[in-house]
Amino acid sequence: MRTIQIFILLIAILDIPQKNAEKTFIGYEKICWQKNEKDTCENYLNEIPSQKWYHENILKIRNDSVFLDKNPISKVGKKTYYSASDGGFYYYSGVIKRTNS
Repeated sequence: MRTIQIFILLIAILDIPQKNAEKTFIGYEKICWQKNEKDTCENYLNEIPSQKWYHENILKIRNDSVFLDKNPISKVGKKTYYSASDGGFYYYSGVIKRTNS
């Protein structure tokens, strides 16, 4: 499902002429720590149920390149906490190829 969302976003963006342009989009995705009795994902740990965990997805499109950074964050109320880790996060990159089809 996530691949479809990114693909649809790319199609919407690529219709706009963008020579030497850079666009950045930010979205949030639940981190599934456990499943409940209804087999749906819960994005909190039992020790601190008020602390919700997400991936902050940062999609950057620069010329013909695409970059996606997935940074883990936690939210308690309106406060956002970023991980103090020095790596180990998900990073993806790709190239945009246009075809006449």
